[in-house]
Amino acid sequence: MRTIKDITIKMLVNQLNDPSIREKITKKVYDLCRRVSEQSDGSHPGYIFEFSIPGEEVLRFYKLMGLRKAEVAGAFRNDWRNKKFSSIYNDPYHLILLLIIYVNILLEDYAVALNALFLILIKIWSNIKTYVFGSSFDEEIMVKAIGNLDWKTELKVYELPSRLLIGYFLPTLSKKYAEDLLLNPVVGLNKLMAQAYTRIFQMFAHNFRIDLNSGAYVPQGGLLVAYQRAKEAMNKNLTRKMREAAERPINKI
Repeated sequence: MRTIKDITIKMLVNQLNDPSIREKITKKVYDLCRRVSEQSDGSHPGYIFEFSIPGEEVLRFYKLMGLRKAEVAGAFRNDWRNKKFSSIYNDPYHLILLLIIYVNILLEDYAVALNALFLILIKIWSNIKTYVFGSSFDEEIMVKAIGNLDWKTELKVYELPSRLLIGYFLPTLSKKYAEDLLLNPVVGLNKLMAQAYTRIFQMFAHNFRIDLNSGAYVPQGGLLVAYQRAKEAMNKNLTRKMREAAERPINKI
């Protein structure tokens, strides 16, 4: 059975035998990140932006590095040995980027590792955003929701999701788990993926409590809660205006 170590050695050997592979990976990862960032910077503030995930382009890294999706997925499944990340096993996008992160940390090319992590974060962000809000939400309400947040909140500090991921998540995750990756890549990669997902999810919803009436866990904070409160306030304001309009006497002609 293949392991993450086996795959890593194979990647390193392939790059040593053909140095152009590393050059192509470096350039492509950089180009993808630059394109995503430029698209985001030109978007409307208020976290309305939808990332364009470069899925097909990322998957081409498998062929470039002489790897098969099945062997990489099998290596992670064999090493991690848990069901918590079963969805990740089926997502070759995340797995190849995790390997690029680890290999480039070994090669001390931290810029490539950070860029690869950014590509992971944009997909996690997009998936969680869709899960929490669905396929559509009101732009005006979202802007008001962000405006109502505490000024210390990272969502308020950074105006766009790309800036939040680059300015907050990348340095936070890299500083905390780079050493773990070097000491034990199996554990380090697992922690990195888990914390990336958990920390981004907390931006949308956190501090869950049990609703005594429904028995469901309901978030008390996060972007979802801010959005719901802003929507409720706007609906109340609209209702009040409609009531005032209905009570206003009609001028006779």
